[in-house]
Amino acid sequence: MIELNHKDLWGGALIALTGGYVAYSAAGFGIGNAARMGPGYVLVIAGVAMVVLGLAMAVASLRYADPLPGIAWRPLVAVTAGMIGFALSLRVLGLVPAVCLLVGLSAIGDPESRPLPTTALAVGVALGMWVVFVLGLRIPLPAFALDF
Repeated sequence: MIELNHKDLWGGALIALTGGYVAYSAAGFGIGNAARMGPGYVLVIAGVAMVVLGLAMAVASLRYADPLPGIAWRPLVAVTAGMIGFALSLRVLGLVPAVCLLVGLSAIGDPESRPLPTTALAVGVALGMWVVFVLGLRIPLPAFALDF
């Protein structure tokens, strides 16, 4: 029986499949050549590189065994709930409260998380996202909407 590292095998396979999809999709944009690059040129190169690296990662997984890990349900449910909460509350509450909700719900997935550091992280990430997306990129997102 072949011993393999399941995480590397599946991770490499997903990277290779994603790269194949990117390369195939980008080829429709027009590749051109090295002297006159088309809009899909860099994307095709990136997709092919992803395929090569993903396959190398999958082949390398045959070098050592690693048992298939169990599913960590608590982090999976907490992070998923955080993303859903963010998506549902962004228009209603605004960017800052939605990001705080995302960080707060996601922190529940870590049994070692504490309220004060989680609050500090939530506020810092929310302010950082507001600076980058609203001030820097000029995306029209209200910081606080509060439309009930």
